[in-house]
Amino acid sequence: MRFLTSILRLSPSMLALTIGCTMTPPRPTPATPRPPTAMHLLLRDHGYVGIPTRRLRSGHYQAAVNADGQRLLLIVDSGASTSVLDNASAVRLGLRLRSSRSRVSGLGAPSQRALSATLEDVRIGGLRLDSVPVVVLDLSPVNQSLQDEGIELADGVIGADLLAQRGAVFDFTNGVLYLR
Repeated sequence: MRFLTSILRLSPSMLALTIGCTMTPPRPTPATPRPPTAMHLLLRDHGYVGIPTRRLRSGHYQAAVNADGQRLLLIVDSGASTSVLDNASAVRLGLRLRSSRSRVSGLGAPSQRALSATLEDVRIGGLRLDSVPVVVLDLSPVNQSLQDEGIELADGVIGADLLAQRGAVFDFTNGVLYLR
C-alpha cells in the first residue's frame, strides 16, 4: 500500500517513466484571438489603426508593409529622424531616385550622401498612405548584423518623421503600432 501511495504522488510524466510508458504531449491548440484591449478600443475610437509588429531577437520591432505592390519588412525606429529604404529594395521597387544635398549618418557611423525617393502607395495594416518620402541608403551593414544573428533582413526603417506625422502610439506589451 505504501508503494501505491508513493506512486500516486508522482507527476504524470514521472509516473509514466516509472512504469515504462511514454507520454504523447497534447497537441497545441490553435491560438485564439485575444479580445481587444482598452487601449486598442480607445485609440480605434480616435481614428487609429493597429498594426501588428514582430519583436526580433535583436530587440527591434518589425512591421510588414506593402509598398507599391510589394511586401517590405521595416524596422520601427523612433530614434531614426527619417524613414529609410535600403538601396536594394529601392531598385527592386523600381523607384526613381533623386540626389540630395543632405548627408546622413547613424550613431557612430560615418556620414554618407543621401538619395531620396517617394513610395506612392503604402499599405500598413488597414492604413493607406500616399506619397511617402524616404531616404535611400545602403543598409548592408545593418543587414549584415541582422544576418549574423539569423534575423530576416530589413528593407528599411519607419522613422520619427512618419511616426510623428501619424501620431504614433506603440503598445509594447502587445507589440502593436498605432497610426492614424
